[in-house]
Amino acid sequence: IIMPVLSVITNISLDHTEFLGTHPRSIAREKGGIIKENVPLIIGRAEVPTEEVLRSMARERDAPVLSANLIYETQFRTLNLDGSMQLRFSKKGSSSIRSICCDLSGEYQQENIITAYTALEQLQKLNWKISESHIQEGFASVIASTGIMGRWHTIGHNPRSICDTAHNVDGIAAVIRQVKQIPWLRLHMVWGMVDDKDLDMILPLLPEEATYYFTRASVPRSMDSKVLAKRAGEFGLKGFPFPNVAEAYRAAQKEAGAD
Repeated sequence: IIMPVLSVITNISLDHTEFLGTHPRSIAREKGGIIKENVPLIIGRAEVPTEEVLRSMARERDAPVLSANLIYETQFRTLNLDGSMQLRFSKKGSSSIRSICCDLSGEYQQENIITAYTALEQLQKLNWKISESHIQEGFASVIASTGIMGRWHTIGHNPRSICDTAHNVDGIAAVIRQVKQIPWLRLHMVWGMVDDKDLDMILPLLPEEATYYFTRASVPRSMDSKVLAKRAGEFGLKGFPFPNVAEAYRAAQKEAGAD
């Protein structure tokens, strides 16, 4: 059993319900299993009723708790010309502004940055030698340092093509909010899902004005693209099924054109 110096739980969303349960409380109890005796816990997003479950588990194990979204709040976010994101945030009740540049530019990364920053501050209090320059350099080079892909990831230009692997209701809702902030003439979406997702919760989030290229990834749990297209049609989403991602992406690029 690994004994961490710090435990971090980002947020609680309905996902992997066959393993974690179908209610936020049951998911919180499962995720709270990482809370260890006397080890500080960072909660990314404190919400009712999940926070009370996690805090109760932490009290039983004498684990101090910090809720990042109750400590910090975002002031504003801008996108830089190189595609990175500049996030300015402050402690609640303070006029002192902190600024972080991150090469992950998805809107939803704001919450993740503040959670990670709270964790780093706690590590500093535990006498870890982490300087401000370490923090700035780390956030600015997440992609290079970790190899992470598919998180609001620009994979092409002319037409502008963005890939995101959001896979639960919270994540998909955040991606669609950001899509709607981008000026476009026509919106083309290559879309695939695995077969354990709740279509009745996810498909209504998708914009009806888009043209869809329904597809499936080369993993056993992928939903059949024809089945997905049929279900999507029940929610007013129009498009065509494709047998694999490459064909769907090529078709979307061709229809979109250079603009």
